[in-house]
Amino acid sequence: MVHKIDVPTLLIWGEQDPYLGLELTADLEQWVPSIRVERIPESSHWVQVDAAERVNELMIGFLRGS
Repeated sequence: MVHKIDVPTLLIWGEQDPYLGLELTADLEQWVPSIRVERIPESSHWVQVDAAERVNELMIGFLRGS
């Protein structure tokens, strides 16, 4: 049995990831109703390395509730 995740969730995804396709980010709302998906077009699998400043901005904003 799969249970929904009922906490605010931020998913940061590199669109150039050769291993994890964008299709994995589709329809997540059915399992995680309060998810926020941020896609970084120029980033790969290592989005935190490729776009460190943007990832930090997104995380800080999410944690502050904005």
